[in-house]
Amino acid sequence: MHKPSSLRWRLLWNLALLLVVLMVASGLSAYWNGREAADTAYDRTLLASARTIAAGVSQRDGTLSADVPYVALDTFAYDSAGRIFYLVNDIHQNLISGYENLPAPPPGTPRTDDYPALARFYNATYRGQNVRVVSLLKPVSEPNMNGMAEIRVAETDEARVSMARSLAADTLLRLGMLAVGALLLVWFAVSAALRPLERLRTAVEERQSDDLRPLPLVEVQRELWPLVRALNHFTERLRGQFERQAQFIADAAMSCVPRWQPSRRDLSLACGRANLTPGAAPWKPPLRALIA
Repeated sequence: MHKPSSLRWRLLWNLALLLVVLMVASGLSAYWNGREAADTAYDRTLLASARTIAAGVSQRDGTLSADVPYVALDTFAYDSAGRIFYLVNDIHQNLISGYENLPAPPPGTPRTDDYPALARFYNATYRGQNVRVVSLLKPVSEPNMNGMAEIRVAETDEARVSMARSLAADTLLRLGMLAVGALLLVWFAVSAALRPLERLRTAVEERQSDDLRPLPLVEVQRELWPLVRALNHFTERLRGQFERQAQFIADAAMSCVPRWQPSRRDLSLACGRANLTPGAAPWKPPLRALIA
């Protein structure tokens, strides 16, 4: 036989499922918002490093050279989790300084509108690691050289992922505490709401088997009045049924009792006893007629 489920646990289970879905959705939203915030913060640092490197690009003997100062990469020194790569190309896209084969911007990568620079930000993979890259163009206008030099600075995404995960974990922790508080609040609220039902059950169980009086409405909440009215209507019908059944039994018992009719022998004995009794009256004609 299937055991009936508890209303309290069913409410808590449904609420818990809803809270879990909300927590997952909020956690994912917090992660991607944190990743976007991390990209915004770290992209500014990438662009600053690219600008510092671009400031060291100069022409010497008809060729471009790059003097990369340490301060250009010093802004990332505090973060030991990530690695920094850079590349400087001349106007003919020939390597001047830095790491070879640093990924170029994919075709169609738009120029950023967040900063006043000829810069493009994009994600790529370099040496088996996910990196965030900025490509900065520097105009070169010399008597024998005219074009755009390119500076690329890339950073692995460990710091960005760590920041996004930290924000998501903080959000999930807060939501988890709120969810636990909400479940406890619902538990106590449902328990308080079910107390009138417990009182109603106790009132029904403590009644005698022949007590069919209506249940009072003042001890339960308004939402339970239809249930109490339905119980009272049922007991009223049951009491009426018992009364009709008792009347039927009484009528049947009366109809089954036999009516006694005196026989001739009983009448003769009665008349004889009447004559033998001193002072008794003689037979009367009606009694003689019954015997005849």
